[in-house]
Amino acid sequence: MNEITITNYEELKGELRKELYSTAQSVCRIGYLLKIARDTDVLADRYKDVNEFAQKEFNLDKTQVSRFIRINDRFSVDGNSEQLLTEYTEYGSAKLSLMLLLPDEINEELSPEYSKTDIQAIKEEYEEEQKITDLEVMMEDKAGVPDEFIEAVVKQLNDEHPDPIRFFHEAKLRADNLSTASGREITPNKADVKECYTPDGDRTYTIRIPGQGRFMVNMREAEITIVNMRDPGNKSPLSWEEFTEAVLQDESQRTFEEEKKPEEKPKPKKVEKSKPPVAPVQPKPEDPLPEEAAGEEKDPEIEKVEGEIVSEKEITTNDQTIDQSGQQDTQDARQDEVSTGQQEISQSGQQASALQKQIANELQKIAAIVLAMEANKKNWDHVQDQLRDTMRLISSSTF
Repeated sequence: MNEITITNYEELKGELRKELYSTAQSVCRIGYLLKIARDTDVLADRYKDVNEFAQKEFNLDKTQVSRFIRINDRFSVDGNSEQLLTEYTEYGSAKLSLMLLLPDEINEELSPEYSKTDIQAIKEEYEEEQKITDLEVMMEDKAGVPDEFIEAVVKQLNDEHPDPIRFFHEAKLRADNLSTASGREITPNKADVKECYTPDGDRTYTIRIPGQGRFMVNMREAEITIVNMRDPGNKSPLSWEEFTEAVLQDESQRTFEEEKKPEEKPKPKKVEKSKPPVAPVQPKPEDPLPEEAAGEEKDPEIEKVEGEIVSEKEITTNDQTIDQSGQQDTQDARQDEVSTGQQEISQSGQQASALQKQIANELQKIAAIVLAMEANKKNWDHVQDQLRDTMRLISSSTF
């Protein structure tokens, strides 16, 4: 395979142009061949139509087949030939596919220098404008829009695309300084305006004038063309001299603020964080009973009995002998308190429901266990089991 040797820009551009031409021609020819398959009986013995043929033989779906055929219809010589029209030979298939969705009057304003992204943006804005009715356009606020069409175009262009007019303003300031320094007047001309608005060659801007709709402002070397996207056949040619005069007038009416560098904010000084004062040690609350439901409301009398059971910390788990007299005193005191609790429960139980009476019975069982409790863990486990059952009963009750 022969390698392509590129030594300068013109050779590179020429080779790319050749390949693009070849690609576009291929797309046109593909469309033409598919039309033959569609319009003749060449497929009759094998496939029912061109879509089935393209799918099974080349994995082309209906959309792709339709696109190739439409490109040939739209951009080939006489609308039905292998040859692509000269003005479209350098576009490539991707651009031609987008241009299928634009009117001929807009496509005429495009050039091969436009990227696919540029053409896509024009297509989207054209489609958006078609969604707006004529009545909606008439009802738009026209405040601030100049009466003269060219002045309105230039003002809106500079409002929506401010960079060119800002570049021109800066060039004008430099010209004024040169005029002062040299003692002779130096004024910007259309070449300066062209440089600011078309720095990379042909350029198209889209603008929207309230009350009139969206326009394409197509800038080429020879002249400027303004295309009404609501009526693409309505085009207004504009010379660079007329455009320059309108730009000078609009520039003189604008206020340009010099770009200011953001001030550096002083770095905050590091502040040593003071340690929070240490709170005095608070006495820890007694540990809740195992599996006790947090936040449950309890009857005061039940809490009283439970508190007495949990606070019984003085019972030891070893085999030491317990002072009988002290144990008797403790049991007598508990008996008095439990008896008092039972009396209160009995008094309130006269008006209580059957469920409340059941709770009182459970409490009596606990009291009996406490009184008979010896200093070993097994009795504590018994108490805890009994309390657990009682608490479940309480939590299910409604008073």
